[in-house]
Amino acid sequence: ILNYPNPAIEGTSFQYTHNSPDEVHEIVLDVFDISGRLVFTKTRKNYESGFVSSPLEWNLKSPSGNKLQSGLYPYRLKVTTSKGSSYLNQKLIIFR
Repeated sequence: ILNYPNPAIEGTSFQYTHNSPDEVHEIVLDVFDISGRLVFTKTRKNYESGFVSSPLEWNLKSPSGNKLQSGLYPYRLKVTTSKGSSYLNQKLIIFR
C-alpha cells in the first residue's frame, strides 16, 4: 500500500497492489491519530480488473468536516476478496 502525496497538505490518494484481478474487492480504510483514536474510516466495494487498485481519495478531513492537524497518522487497510482478507499498515504525515 502507498499513499501519495505523503507528506500530504490538502489531500492524498491510497492505492495497493494485489494478486486478485477481475474480482470485487471490499476495502476498509481506518486512519488513527497518534494516540490510537480513529479519526477517519472509509468503506468501498470496487471491481478491480488489474493488479493495482483504483485510487481511494481522501481530503484529510474528519467525518465532521474539520481539517486534521499536522502530525503522524497511522492507517490500516483491510482488503477482502474471494481468497480471504489481508491487512496492510502504513503511516501518513499531514503537514499544514
